[in-house]
Amino acid sequence: MFGGGTVSLGVSCQSVLPLTYNAAGRDQPARRNRKSLVLSNVVMSCAGTYSVVVSNSAGTVTSSNALLTVIPLVINSSPQSQTVFAGSTVNFGVSCESLCR
Repeated sequence: MFGGGTVSLGVSCQSVLPLTYNAAGRDQPARRNRKSLVLSNVVMSCAGTYSVVVSNSAGTVTSSNALLTVIPLVINSSPQSQTVFAGSTVNFGVSCESLCR
């Protein structure tokens, strides 16, 4: 996952009894009755392990851990200032690369 992106971690379970879900992970509070955990604008501190606890009247089970790795990006060149006439189209560009290879 590149920094700044969105990631969704989820689980799928089947039971004849009603299920409850608690998704949680690194520095994230448990999300009650959610099969998935969506993290937006991911930063380096989001990296870590995440899991879901699924329960019903018959018992509780915890999913295996999912490891989220966040790859930092560095901006190589910033957009240059431009002057144009009103109503004209202007394009700005930026280049970046991953710090991990």
